[in-house]
Amino acid sequence: DRFGLNFDTIYGYQNRNISAKWKTPIAKSINAVFTAGMDDYRYNVASRPTAIEAYDLKFHINQKYARAHFNYYLNNNHTVDFGGHAILYNINPGSIQPRGNESLIAHAAIEKDHGVESAIYVNDKFDISPRLNAEAGFRYSILNYLGPQSINTYQPGVPKEVDNISHSIRDGKGK
Repeated sequence: DRFGLNFDTIYGYQNRNISAKWKTPIAKSINAVFTAGMDDYRYNVASRPTAIEAYDLKFHINQKYARAHFNYYLNNNHTVDFGGHAILYNINPGSIQPRGNESLIAHAAIEKDHGVESAIYVNDKFDISPRLNAEAGFRYSILNYLGPQSINTYQPGVPKEVDNISHSIRDGKGK
């Protein structure tokens, strides 16, 4: 999509998604669904009220994922669902840059993020009657940051001001 709300600013959005799903019986009472895919979202704002104020503002998220979901039918009234998934995130939180040689806008970019979210789960459902069932489940998920990362923290015991920020870099392995 591309549109403008006034004569000097253009907004653009782009969304792309693709996925593949495979459903298969594993055994007489177990079915499986495997899914893999990719999502890509980006936007940009181009503004040029005057040549010296012209800029491009951009943002981008890309994620790739894989899932495995299983249904275990113990009997007509009792089902256990379980599985897991992993999502690889690549996030470019934003950048602004001058649009054209006359623009006085300074280039700035927020540091990119990369991480993997992983999860496993189990859910137990028991139909007590046609109108009543009991269900309980558990899910464990974790997010791991990948690659180097800048960490800004405030010094303890002092007011939170720009002058009281300490800066460190992590290597993506928690160090």
